[in-house]
Amino acid sequence: MDELAKKKQSEKKIMKKMSVVLSNCEKSVLAQLSCFCFLCVALVGLFFHLAMPPKVQITACDVGQGDAVLIQYGQSFVLIDTGPNSDILRCLQRNIFFLDPTIDLVILTHPDKDHIGGWESVVERYRISELATNGQSANPDHSSVSQTAETGAFVWWPGVIGRVVWSADSFAALHTSGESQEETNAQSVGTYWWGESFGFLSLGDLECEQELAVAGSGLLNRVSLLKVSHHGSKSSSCLEFLQKIDTETAFISVGEKNSYNHPEENVIFSLEKAGAVVYRTDIQGEITYQSHISGGWLVEYENGKE
Repeated sequence: MDELAKKKQSEKKIMKKMSVVLSNCEKSVLAQLSCFCFLCVALVGLFFHLAMPPKVQITACDVGQGDAVLIQYGQSFVLIDTGPNSDILRCLQRNIFFLDPTIDLVILTHPDKDHIGGWESVVERYRISELATNGQSANPDHSSVSQTAETGAFVWWPGVIGRVVWSADSFAALHTSGESQEETNAQSVGTYWWGESFGFLSLGDLECEQELAVAGSGLLNRVSLLKVSHHGSKSSSCLEFLQKIDTETAFISVGEKNSYNHPEENVIFSLEKAGAVVYRTDIQGEITYQSHISGGWLVEYENGKE
């Protein structure tokens, strides 16, 4: 769906909700005044919601010890993982317009609780157009829109392309000698998003062996932003991989004072040695990267956490 059609569809949904509010207004002066104030706020929000120029916004949600990344382009949203619990809702409510609670695509990289624990909270409050998983049975059921991610699959937006660069079938191809198919981290769904001025790589909880396979797959272009795999575990983000992708900026989604001691000091050292500027949700809180199609990242994060 192109951006103009998306805006028109969004506008119809919002106007329908506003008409419901109007029909429920009582005839008392106080109720009418409340409705009037609500509609004024909604119309102002609608104006800015629909008038904003298309931009790529990538938000590392602060969900504690877990992963949740929200990608926005214009009026379209992709959510990669949901964190361990309902804390994800704070991030979604801050970034998705409340009169149009739709997420176009949810990607659940693998069925560990710190990646899918917030799923029920999300699906209760947001319309999910599509769901992609790694196909393992522990993933939440939403069968009407669910599909198993396959390496090479594309998501198209005007000016932005998303591509699956690692999935369970990649793991099977790499491990042909019969290693355990129960390994969840190594079968995480990995995705790469790029446009004219940026490239974002998110590889779930993949470890160094799989990361190197992705780096050598020929599926990546420029990587200007990296979600550090497995919360900065020592099993991921080896220096060889980081030097191959040559990322400029990286963020670690990690809980404050977590029991795993994530991120590992050697991972921070490797990131810095590879030339990456590093941000962390346990220090900066929610981190937002904005990339206008004309170029450049603008990085913002929550106040009072650094």
